[in-house]
Amino acid sequence: MTDCAASPDRLPPHAHSIAPVVRAVAAGTLDGPHATDADHGDWRITLHALDVAATLPAAEPGMTDQRIVALDAPVQMHCGDTTTDLLRLQLAAAPPACVFRTDTATRLVRLQSRVPQALELIARPLQGPMLLPAHAHWLAWLLAGRAQWQHGDARAELTLDEPTWLPADGMRLRIDGGGELLLLRLGTP
Repeated sequence: MTDCAASPDRLPPHAHSIAPVVRAVAAGTLDGPHATDADHGDWRITLHALDVAATLPAAEPGMTDQRIVALDAPVQMHCGDTTTDLLRLQLAAAPPACVFRTDTATRLVRLQSRVPQALELIARPLQGPMLLPAHAHWLAWLLAGRAQWQHGDARAELTLDEPTWLPADGMRLRIDGGGELLLLRLGTP
């Protein structure tokens, strides 16, 4: 990955406003998915609305890693003199100084972390069953389509556009359906 050294005079000419946080999806410590004090947690995942004239806000202080996924349209990632085109649902590790722009309004999901090796962000199509490893906390976010999760004998539908923490007790989880899914793994499987 290219090291970014973006400064205001190197931003694309149309990148003038800051993309708002539409929703703070989740935050926490490495001990569990729910932070008692999100400002001092080890990680944070947020949803942003990126308009054609907006840029993503800078990474939170102390967050050493950030990963980005564009949900609705491709985006361009500008890091210094390097521009990388990111497809819809393509995951990118992005140094904090990178700037993002798009020709079409889109939503961006950003995962920021102090300890990147303990987290994994996955964006993918869901076509049929998928098994998730045990011994981790999983956040499932159904972006499009229909899906349900199964844990032992328990089953439940995933609600469209509603992030859901799945049970975590050492048993494997199964997600079955069709559509698009964003997953966050917390902990080592």
